[in-house]
Amino acid sequence: MNFLIIDKETRIHEKGFISYEVQSLLNELESRNLKHTFARYADIEIYLEGNEIKIKCLEEDINTFTHIILRGHWTDKENFIKYTIACYVSKYEIKMLNAKFIAKFPFYNKIAHMHFAGENHINYLNTYYQPNQKHLLNKLPLIAKSGFNENEIVRNEQNDLKLKKKIELISSLEELNDLNTNYSAQELIYQEFINIGEDIRVYLINGRYINSYIRKATDSFVTVRKGKYTLYKPDLFFIEFCENISKKFEVDFCGLDIIYKGNQPYLLELNQAPGFKVLETKVSTLQESNLAKQIVDFMID
Repeated sequence: MNFLIIDKETRIHEKGFISYEVQSLLNELESRNLKHTFARYADIEIYLEGNEIKIKCLEEDINTFTHIILRGHWTDKENFIKYTIACYVSKYEIKMLNAKFIAKFPFYNKIAHMHFAGENHINYLNTYYQPNQKHLLNKLPLIAKSGFNENEIVRNEQNDLKLKKKIELISSLEELNDLNTNYSAQELIYQEFINIGEDIRVYLINGRYINSYIRKATDSFVTVRKGKYTLYKPDLFFIEFCENISKKFEVDFCGLDIIYKGNQPYLLELNQAPGFKVLETKVSTLQESNLAKQIVDFMID
């Protein structure tokens, strides 16, 4: 067996740093003495010669690998590279994590997300792209997010460059006008705001529920990176809801972000390369979860 793991470049001020998730996968492969290579999307070469597509990674033909794991991406361009790889390896006996899912979405962004959820009757919050402003005023408050995989580059308090996702809470006409001044209508989607101060991150492998935790907002409405985390013990209905979503998306490994609207769970986002450092270091333990081991087990089964 010969594994290839490809990841996005890490945060701008941490160039070259390997994420917890990738390091966990590398450690798992090393512990089993399985041959492996780690690369970035910048290491991918794509050729069309003699009407034949060829893809290389670090100057090696990608079809020399038996197993491929593609981690996250910053931009739609990187996601399209993932899509191209997924389509290419389907011609070979290569097991690629989330291959069917990635091949569904040449561009996997919020707009693709809302469309797939609607077509497949998945509970999804009311969402708007390029809406008439009068229509939006009747829907406030709303969350405004980037509709595409684009991030701002800003400086933090230490003067380091970092990537910042666009996300704003809009509660008034004035805030909506300010947002329209700073961003074009084509950049953003708007989503109804559910003011319960928490959501749930869920992990699934091969359509099977693995673990989950609650993220409670503390000093803002944002639960990610500014929240308090506690292990979640779901009921059977919740587990079946999540497993049904993963099966409809045909995703091997994913993280679902779920929020309750009334007494019904709704999908916020499906992440096909979720982080799991919080799960294994803050709300559970490596021994209890060990997602890297479970991912490799699934890949070689």
